[in-house]
Amino acid sequence: MNVSPLNAPKRKTGELPLVEPVEQDAQAGRPPPVEPPPTRPSELAAYGLLLGVAMIAVAAIWRSVLGYQPVSTWFPADRWVFYLLLGALAGLVFSIAAWAVFRQVPSFRHIKTLILRTIDMQTLSTRHAVMFGLIAGIPEEILFRGAVQPALGWLLTALLFGALHGVTPAYFVYASLASVLLGSLADWSGGLWAPIAAHTTIDISMFLLLMRTWRRRQQRAHRQRKRLENP
Repeated sequence: MNVSPLNAPKRKTGELPLVEPVEQDAQAGRPPPVEPPPTRPSELAAYGLLLGVAMIAVAAIWRSVLGYQPVSTWFPADRWVFYLLLGALAGLVFSIAAWAVFRQVPSFRHIKTLILRTIDMQTLSTRHAVMFGLIAGIPEEILFRGAVQPALGWLLTALLFGALHGVTPAYFVYASLASVLLGSLADWSGGLWAPIAAHTTIDISMFLLLMRTWRRRQQRAHRQRKRLENP
């Protein structure tokens, strides 16, 4: 999921999303440092698209230089609908389980808060969530499961995938576990239809859940302001 807003360039975009407050440094007596402004979804999409094109190019060169099977074997013609549906279902189940962990474990909750602070949630829409899922799911699976995994195996590929996404230790664990699922789907199905569908579903689901979380926080903040204005 390297279309992650945590890795994207930052530009000034307007009001920051309402997230969990940051406590002041009591010992220093100073207010907390000003956070960088969030990234607009359009900027994040452009960044991800360029990165995706680069990953596909690297995968094709890798596959050609090492002399593995032709690129056409990534997308076998038989049972592709079945593998797409199965991958989407596996991705949805993984997303639900991961989100349940995110809600309970503080280190995983921190990932959610970081993303909410980093991306401009005011302008994020369902269209953006689908776009980000496709931009991340297709190129990353072509590179990691199509090119890297046949050379390194699923375990080393999972660790590499986690390390490249590891903006925090918890995110490293999350990305590595997701990579284990995606690598298993690639090995089992003999192609990339299933892992691409799973990866895309995971990313879309996570963005939609983040949008839902942010909107609920906005609604709570609005109700609190109303109570303060009308005691």
